[in-house]
Amino acid sequence: METKYLAIAEKAKPAVKSWHTWLADWQQFVKLRLTSMVVLSSLMAYLIAAGTVRLSELWLLGIGGFFITAAANGLNEVLEREEDAAMKRTRQRPMAAYRWSLTNGILLSGIMLIIGIVCLGMLHPLVSFLGFLSLVLYVFIYTPLKHYSPVSSIVGAVPGALPMLIGAVAAQKEVTSLGMLLFALQFLWQFPHFLAIGYLGYEDYKRAGFRNVPERNGEVDRNIGLHAAMYTFFILPIMGLLYYTQVIGLWAWIAGTILTILYLYSTLHFHRHFNRKTAVYMMLASYVYLPMILMILWLGKI
Repeated sequence: METKYLAIAEKAKPAVKSWHTWLADWQQFVKLRLTSMVVLSSLMAYLIAAGTVRLSELWLLGIGGFFITAAANGLNEVLEREEDAAMKRTRQRPMAAYRWSLTNGILLSGIMLIIGIVCLGMLHPLVSFLGFLSLVLYVFIYTPLKHYSPVSSIVGAVPGALPMLIGAVAAQKEVTSLGMLLFALQFLWQFPHFLAIGYLGYEDYKRAGFRNVPERNGEVDRNIGLHAAMYTFFILPIMGLLYYTQVIGLWAWIAGTILTILYLYSTLHFHRHFNRKTAVYMMLASYVYLPMILMILWLGKI
């Protein structure tokens, strides 16, 4: 398969036709919407954890976090170019469609990685280390593991949650209980999101050789909704701990608890009916939940 890719790539002429074309390809290469969401969560964690907000630190965190995440997503596309070419959803990405060469993809990812490491390092060496660690876990452990086991989702949830810890460390200059609670919140939030996407794209992922969701008898396990519900349920004690440790006030705890229960309902609704409509509902709930819960924590902090 690798030989086939190289043969096609050699014949391809991935010349940049215009700046607009290159920019459109770059947005796909770095998965711009996903990267932006990751950066937003890190910035919000900084605002929640910071005693005094410094705009210079916010800028460095935003720029550094963006380029580290963009580099990770870019290297992911380099490694999964053949798998992306096999899936309808991703076959038009620049690496999968052979518009970009391997050299271009690796070089650009390397440049973005250096920019990200330097910016985060200007905040604190630990912030830079955690940023680099998230890239290593995502690209070199989670990415290949997707071919072998649904356990990859648990592994992938670690780098997926590190942006919250990174934001908190950027504010507090050390790993604190608050940083770990924010990390745990984002870690748990991801599972309904992952499982909904895995269910909706099951045939595509299977065609590419990915094992994103638990299976039974060659089909998606009927109980993945319960798995999602279990992880979501454990967000409730995190909300309680944030209130108990006086990170947030009473109204924020009540609002956050209600929002979490609604998110939990979406997972149980999916389990009960188990169809594409309820999977879409759970996925949309995940998109709404994270920014709203972070806004509540920020506005409700003591």
